[in-house]
Amino acid sequence: MAVAQADTAAPKKSSLILQIGLLVALSIGAVGTGWLAGSQIGGGQQPAGSEAAHGGGHDAPATYDEVDGSNFAEPSLNIFRLEDITTNLAGPGSVWVRAQLALVFREQVDPALAEMVHQDFLAYLRTVKLHQVESASGLVHLKSDLLERASLRTGGKVTGVLIRTLLFE
Repeated sequence: MAVAQADTAAPKKSSLILQIGLLVALSIGAVGTGWLAGSQIGGGQQPAGSEAAHGGGHDAPATYDEVDGSNFAEPSLNIFRLEDITTNLAGPGSVWVRAQLALVFREQVDPALAEMVHQDFLAYLRTVKLHQVESASGLVHLKSDLLERASLRTGGKVTGVLIRTLLFE
């Protein structure tokens, strides 16, 4: 019985040198594994800042529309800005949303179709609950839902929905 009490009375101490050595060894192993995985995955790729990544150093000129301040790389886009949407959400009812949206048409812009899509967006935003759009993935889902509604409403003439401003109050 005296031997059992003596073992519990003197706990074993870990060596500080052993802990530091183990930490250094694991760190070197992690760095080596990361370097090896990075060289295998990105093998022959050049850094993003190199000329090959930018098409030989020739940047595409962007156009700037002085009237409304839009900056698009391709002037042939058929973009139609919708009127602002201000409505309350489905839950909680005290939260309001203001959305400034734009539609990207595949062909010539049809204002009548755009107005139908605008009304559809308004009706849809009234059904959205705040917890559905609180995260980044919620915003992505909201944008994909709006694009799906616009595409169905226009028969595929709308190829994109641009969220210019989305404000919850």
